[in-house]
Amino acid sequence: DNSLNGLPQDIRRIIPTPLLAARKFMLIEGGSVAYIGDFAIHTFNETASITVTLGTDDTYGSRLENYLVIAGGGAGGSTGGGGAGGYLTGTNLAITKGSHTVTVGTGGAPGGNSGSNSTLLEIVSTGGGGGANSNGGAASTGKNGGSGGGAAGPQGSDSGNGTAGTASPSGQGNNGGNSVAGTGHAYNGAGGGGAGAVGGNSSNRNTAGAGGAGLASDITGTSVTRAGGGGGGAYGFVPVNGAHGAAANGGSGGGGRGGANNFGQSVAPTQNTGSGGGGAGLTSVGSGYPTTNSYGADGVIIIKYRFQST
Repeated sequence: DNSLNGLPQDIRRIIPTPLLAARKFMLIEGGSVAYIGDFAIHTFNETASITVTLGTDDTYGSRLENYLVIAGGGAGGSTGGGGAGGYLTGTNLAITKGSHTVTVGTGGAPGGNSGSNSTLLEIVSTGGGGGANSNGGAASTGKNGGSGGGAAGPQGSDSGNGTAGTASPSGQGNNGGNSVAGTGHAYNGAGGGGAGAVGGNSSNRNTAGAGGAGLASDITGTSVTRAGGGGGGAYGFVPVNGAHGAAANGGSGGGGRGGANNFGQSVAPTQNTGSGGGGAGLTSVGSGYPTTNSYGADGVIIIKYRFQST
């Protein structure tokens, strides 16, 4: 069928008539579309259906040139930062004609919940691990995920180090940070892992760990960093060595900032980056900050393919 029936209106306006007749290159309908030279770039910020019309070209008729699949980020816990969603990118991904569902993972809900997976064909990115919750007493462990959630430290004279959530499966991100034991009442959280670096450890009982850095991609024609880990929050309402607990920033690429009396309420991650949420933290008088901003960011899927040759 060499007619224009069934092709997207924006494709019809851009592709020269001879190329339409030949159907040499693949066409895809769905998502938000931009065109750079001979390539079409589709961005999906939420789950959607796509329709694929294959071309006759042996190289470009049935393959995606590039793809980026980022899962939903983990939420920050009471102090532990959330891990970034799994980050997978590659080239020359085969695709078949017809309809396909592109699943974009959602960020974890406040309270240290993990994000959900993103799926493009057989490519599955794993949701980021939630940050650990510290309710006083013993240290607690971040959750595993695309990148692992940050640990939460112990309270007061309790001993033991909080253990980071791990990046599982491997190859999609990094571990969260560990928390350390000590004296005093400041039991701060570690940072969540980012796509480009592990989450920061809480350096002592006064300082939370920063979120791990994200990774940059130029699939859209501009370099953009995504999937940063969430910063650790501080439960430092009683001064230790004269200072309240200090929360930490999220990792580059949109990681949420942790909450504490030195920063105030946690700052939300950048949406549709798959970044982790910051640990909620506690105020200087011992009241918990709202967890409203500690959620994980939704993920994103971006595909790029050749649709013409000029």
